[in-house]
This record gives sequence, C-alpha cells and structure tokens, in this order.
Amino acid sequence: MTAMHRVIRGSLFVAFIGVINLGSNIIAIPASADVATDWNNAALDAIRADRTVPPVASRSLAIAHAAIYDAVNGIARTHEPYLVPSAVPTSASRVAAASAAAHQALLSLFPSHTSIFDGLHAAILAGIPNGPQKTNGIAWG
Repeated sequence: MTAMHRVIRGSLFVAFIGVINLGSNIIAIPASADVATDWNNAALDAIRADRTVPPVASRSLAIAHAAIYDAVNGIARTHEPYLVPSAVPTSASRVAAASAAAHQALLSLFPSHTSIFDGLHAAILAGIPNGPQKTNGIAWG
C-alpha cells in the first residue's frame, strides 16, 4: 500500500468517525479526540508491525475503543456502559481514564509493544496536572 493510499484511508476513517459523532450522541462529553486518536494510531502501528490478520486487528481495535468508551462514559455516566460499570467520582479526568483504559487493553493484546504503550501513556499523563482528578482517572483504567 502506498503512502498516498494510507493517507486517504486514514482521512476517510477520521471523516467517518466525525460523521458518526455529528450524527449521534454516543458520548456527550468526549475525553479528547487527541487521546483516542493517539491510542488508535498506537494500536494501528502495533497491528502493522505484528502483521496482524484483519479479523484479529478489527477485534483488537474494537476492544481498545470499547475500553475507552466505558472509561469516559463511566465518568460522564450519560449512557449505558458497554461492559464495565463505573465506581469512580464524576470529577475524575476523562483523558487519564481513556488513556489508562486503552493502555491496559493494548498491553493485553500486544504485549511485545509494552515500551511504546508505556511511553504514550506517560506522555498523555504528563499533560494532566497532578491531583485527585488525574489519580481517579488513572485508577479507572
């Protein structure tokens, strides 16, 4: 696949997600498009590096994004949880929770990429001020 095809496919994916978010009210208060996109890109990099077959790749992405959804929704509590109900304060950091959930899911799915996932998670957490919101968000994941 050429670089141009990857750019076009990536752009179409982002546009598709944008249309879904505009046309529905899946998560009323998103964590941050950047944190979800960063973890999606990390998952795609692991999938490419491991040459993961499409059915397993799709399943892995679904697991990661379901974890992010449950983490953010578990704080916002605006929709039904997909799998995991929340017990964290509603003041917890959505970004920290989304990152912690994606980190944990992807570590389980792609253990050979632990150092990359650890680095991304640390970078995301570094951008969040220390305090109970961050601590509670991390604890959720």
